[in-house]
Amino acid sequence: MRCLLCLALLIVPVAVLAAEPPPLPQPVREGNLERLVLDDGTEADAAAWSPAECTVSADAKHAKRGDTALLMHIDVDWKTGEIKYPVGWPRMNRKLPAELHDWSAWDYFDFSVYAESSRDSLPATPMGLGIYSTASKADYSRSLPELKLGQWVDFRLPLSALPSLNPRTGFQFHIAEANYRDGDKLDFWIDGISLARYVAPTLTASNLAEGAVFADAKYLLLDVDLMGVKAGEMAEVTWVLSKAGKPSAQGRLQAARGRSRVGLTLPAKGLAPGDYQLALQCTGGGPPPFSLKVVPSPWQEGSR
Repeated sequence: MRCLLCLALLIVPVAVLAAEPPPLPQPVREGNLERLVLDDGTEADAAAWSPAECTVSADAKHAKRGDTALLMHIDVDWKTGEIKYPVGWPRMNRKLPAELHDWSAWDYFDFSVYAESSRDSLPATPMGLGIYSTASKADYSRSLPELKLGQWVDFRLPLSALPSLNPRTGFQFHIAEANYRDGDKLDFWIDGISLARYVAPTLTASNLAEGAVFADAKYLLLDVDLMGVKAGEMAEVTWVLSKAGKPSAQGRLQAARGRSRVGLTLPAKGLAPGDYQLALQCTGGGPPPFSLKVVPSPWQEGSR
């Protein structure tokens, strides 16, 4: 009985001292953006990655946010690594807790990368990104050819580019050693891995479906990409078509979240030929004005 009591006393402190799971990140406001930082390059973040054929640490040499960033260090070695694939894929994987698997309410996946190397230049495909929807398969992948030596490069991936709204279980950064030379040394600092969304309705990446219309056109087709609106809701977009700084037509329209094509109703009397500017605006802002050319119509009556 005395031995059992001693054993019980030894067990109790273990339960008390068990490591607590790290707290879940909370969204932070940055102007018209709300951001949920999934990994901010701290020591705790670095410890959460599973590296293969590389090392991951928190490093203060380069940081975009805070004092440190994740440092992925790779010594390219064509003779070691996995037995079947000595010229392999150095990589680092990060799994997310179940509470962070739902990305449906967010607009973008953001991160920044700073690269240094023993090479004078990076190959055409210096690094890749994979986003996972299951434990073992990345159903979205993207190469990162934009990377440059000696400078931060910011990435913003619209979540609409992902193949589905499946739960997202984690992500991976990797290289293909076949794109490098044996003995190359690589350092990639990765910072600010986060989900982002606009707080107020904001037009992004909008464009005219056609850069010129006839003077008797009845409407103007426009592709709009609207963020900062909840699924199923609508937001008001105002527009003004001007020539030489004077409004020729204006109106309002309702648009839903995401990308859609809308038609702007033009004056029934038509427009005078010439160069115009189309300005769009939402509560959270809009794109720079578009240039539109109006040309004489070969028809006396409406062409549409």
